[in-house]
Amino acid sequence: MARPKKALLSNEQSFRRLLNFLDPDEQKAGVRYVLSPRGMLVKDLIGRRSWLAKSVWMRLIERSNVEQAAAVHLTSQLEAMELQRFGWRLPQLQIIPNGVDELTLDKNPIATKVEEIAAEQPLVLFLGRLSWKKGLDRLMRAFASTTVGKLAIVGNDDEGLAPRLLNLATSLRIADRVRILPRTIIGAEKERLFAAARVFVLTSYSENFGNTVLEAMRRRVPVIVTPEVGAADIVRESGGGLVVSGDPAAVSAAVRRLTSDVELAQSMGEAGQRHVMSLYGWTTIAARMEELYERVSS
Repeated sequence: MARPKKALLSNEQSFRRLLNFLDPDEQKAGVRYVLSPRGMLVKDLIGRRSWLAKSVWMRLIERSNVEQAAAVHLTSQLEAMELQRFGWRLPQLQIIPNGVDELTLDKNPIATKVEEIAAEQPLVLFLGRLSWKKGLDRLMRAFASTTVGKLAIVGNDDEGLAPRLLNLATSLRIADRVRILPRTIIGAEKERLFAAARVFVLTSYSENFGNTVLEAMRRRVPVIVTPEVGAADIVRESGGGLVVSGDPAAVSAAVRRLTSDVELAQSMGEAGQRHVMSLYGWTTIAARMEELYERVSS
């Protein structure tokens, strides 16, 4: 029997590749496939789009492609719950989280701006794509209620969000305590920021998984996440950080706690690192995916 194919949906452009992949003739021939939505099948996110965009979105997804899959691979229980909200007739659902890469040990030069941010202590770090769904507005409102430390918001800015974040920092009177670096950070620069961070924060409104959470935990950095982050269950299980509501008061209290209690931050960081290294290496995750493929192809 043919080995199942895997379709990964990392963004909207991937849907076009998916349609090419899910060829009607192949479906008629009984080719089995595993579908990985990668956070794109979230009803509330789709609802934010214009009528035209929603129509295109659903046409590209094609409900039948989901219902006729041999299995749907999801990265968290939260993502599975979001998919079930559509009320479709779903095939087997399999939750297998993302793995975490090993540390990057390159010797490329580190930009002065990155070094300047790393020197700010205690450093509260957000590292990832700058997007409305990351909840950076509520992170900044929470940070405005603290009096110690600096907040670094670093990452690729496809949505042009940086100017609005700078304006918000000014209106909250924390512009002198917020550092925004709207560009991709990889390699040695990424490691430098993680090494400098006292705490990593992800206060997303919607996040099917949250790879950066595991990346921070792998580097012994305690994390603060909201329940809307798929990796929140991992944070709870590991003791590697705090899961708090997105309310600015709750986020602010968590930030104050981990920036002021060095011993607690250190113990949480160590617990998170142990948990991630033992369960979320790519070898372990790849073995679980291979087991899924074997099961649906038998």
